Amino acid sequence: MTTNEVSVKHVRKSVIAGSWYPGHRDELSKMLDGFFENAKNENLGRIRALIAPHAGYIYSGQVAAFSFKQIESDDYSKVIILAPSHQYPFNGASIADYTHYETPLGEVRISSLAKELIKESELISSTPAAHSREHSAEIEIPFLQRILGDFEIVPIILGGMSESDMDEFSNLIIKHLDEKTLIVASTDLSHYHPYNEAVSMDTSCINSIVNLDMENAKRCEMCGYFPVLITMKIAEKLNWQAKLLKYANSGDVTGDRSEVVGYAAIAFYTKK
Repeated sequence: MTTNEVSVKHVRKSVIAGSWYPGHRDELSKMLDGFFENAKNENLGRIRALIAPHAGYIYSGQVAAFSFKQIESDDYSKVIILAPSHQYPFNGASIADYTHYETPLGEVRISSLAKELIKESELISSTPAAHSREHSAEIEIPFLQRILGDFEIVPIILGGMSESDMDEFSNLIIKHLDEKTLIVASTDLSHYHPYNEAVSMDTSCINSIVNLDMENAKRCEMCGYFPVLITMKIAEKLNWQAKLLKYANSGDVTGDRSEVVGYAAIAFYTKK
């Protein structure tokens, strides 16, 4: 590495290692491997996009593994992560000017596509505050590191968008898709409802997503509203199919069913 390369390197350090997931490489690797051992590869075809939850790994990690298990034998070189903003309210989308994201499993390069997207659309800005403490993109990265080889990421934090904004943004992403590019949409489902009510709400939401029913999906209670709807728009335009891989909620993990958070793993794919 040259002196110049060192000087321009801008690493986004983990803000949730040691709390939302293990902070040490070996412990994190062991946890991820355990999740993957208990997940099933459905061999659906070519995976184009995944929906995965973003809670702490003890709550949603096993569900997330069902999504990422689907790409265990594939060779994606680029992953576009669409994640919601929990920490900073804004409109549009943001791509920070990092060169790498760091987790206990090492550093992942940010693709040059990140800068291209900022130049191509006024919807996309570089808003550091949207990224600095946000967990929803970072939490997907260790799964990708454990399952893929050499790859780059484009982590995009999404704020509020109008219908026309979502159309414009989905078309922009489509323009840059190829066989080796994967989309990951980060979301949890309903929050803090009694167990049976949550299951009913989440089942309806999941059915809307896998059937690409945009109107009913807009009624879903999910923090990744824009990541999911944009992924659905892309799937609809490109004739992708969708399948539920796993559903559970926090009550299934903790035993406390009074107020739960829902998690789903969903794959979008085309037949090979």
